Amino acid sequence: MDSLSQDRPAAHSRRGVTYIIVLGATLIVACLGMGGLLAVRAQTRNVDSHSRIAAARMYALSAVELGIQEVASNANWRTTHKNDVNGIVYANKPIGNGTYTLKMVNPNGALDRFPTDSVVLTGTGSVSNGIESQMVEATLVAQAKPFTCLQTSLTTNGLINFGTSTVEARNSTICSNAAITSILATGPVYAKLEGVGLVTSLQNYDGVPASGVVARTMPNPATVFSYFVANGTAISVSAIPAAGPNREITKLVLSPAINPFGTGVTNPQGIYVIDCGGQVIKIKKCRVVGTLVLINPGAGSSIENEVNFEAAVSNFPSLMVQGNLIFKPAPGLLDEKDGNFNPIGTPFPWSSGSADSDVSDVYVNQVGGLIYISGNCSITAATTMGMLMVGGTFDSSNSLTLTYSSTFFSNPPPGFYDLKMVPSPGTWRQTTN
Repeated sequence: MDSLSQDRPAAHSRRGVTYIIVLGATLIVACLGMGGLLAVRAQTRNVDSHSRIAAARMYALSAVELGIQEVASNANWRTTHKNDVNGIVYANKPIGNGTYTLKMVNPNGALDRFPTDSVVLTGTGSVSNGIESQMVEATLVAQAKPFTCLQTSLTTNGLINFGTSTVEARNSTICSNAAITSILATGPVYAKLEGVGLVTSLQNYDGVPASGVVARTMPNPATVFSYFVANGTAISVSAIPAAGPNREITKLVLSPAINPFGTGVTNPQGIYVIDCGGQVIKIKKCRVVGTLVLINPGAGSSIENEVNFEAAVSNFPSLMVQGNLIFKPAPGLLDEKDGNFNPIGTPFPWSSGSADSDVSDVYVNQVGGLIYISGNCSITAATTMGMLMVGGTFDSSNSLTLTYSSTFFSNPPPGFYDLKMVPSPGTWRQTTN
């Protein structure tokens, strides 16, 4: 009995230790469970945050994609958005569970400064009332595809008809998007001839003409004048002296430094625009340095006698005509007996030559560089010119000399190329405010 009574406290003690162990284990399990719940809750919050960030980034990317679509689908996007405040095209537009903002900026100046300027698109995406916000940026660069007419010395949309003349266009191509007919030149024809239709009636031509060629791409007469009209200095037709029923530009210099008409406001690119309003314009015995643009000249408008044309900007046309024009120059040189044609500010040749105050110089009689005529063009006297693009028909009854330059195809002027704005691959990036 005594021994049994002595053993009982030890049994109670063991039971107490077991209770404490079980209680401790339960507490540990409870703590582990609570820690797990807290970890899951934190992980859930982290996942939610990442999801919001990913959504905001997606909305920002969508904004940039919308900007790319706007540029591709709206031919006038530069003028449409040039006055957007701070370049903001869309502000806080709803998308999914958030909003997007699109900013469009020309890093070189005004959005409509020049059609080949790059543009930076910045998209901002936000969720949870702006708690999470992401920005994506991309730069669009101009990709110009020059019109293939710029690979020729003469291209027309209508018929080409050479009469009794020598055609000198060595190592270059003459093309008609219609056909070339009645080549009865008394002298040789030095050019490669090609036509979408037949090239027929050849005489004094030792080449093999190409018929059935693919039409060469040409400027759109509705848009090719746009840049030059927008950036040119207008000259009122009423400011041009009358000569009988006509208006006559003669015995003068027109250049970036000199405008003898009206108020005399000059144009740094030498772009001068005359809306003829159907009146006949005669251009003779003068020197033009720049781009002379004639809008709606009357029937019989012409370039006559001796002239010297060259562009002030190397890849710009020297002459653009919205309508028809006749070339009937006189033989010989442009002589300063009719006035000083290289005064101070207008050296000859332009920019790299010399100017003086005497009247003893002579100049080549030609319309150099690139010439565009939207209507019909005819040559009635021996003519020397650069490259000629004609929207209508071309007829020459006298000798014609053309000079091709690759400058215009490698660096086409406004209106003489198809333009695409494409994302520059190295410019896609995530950015911050």
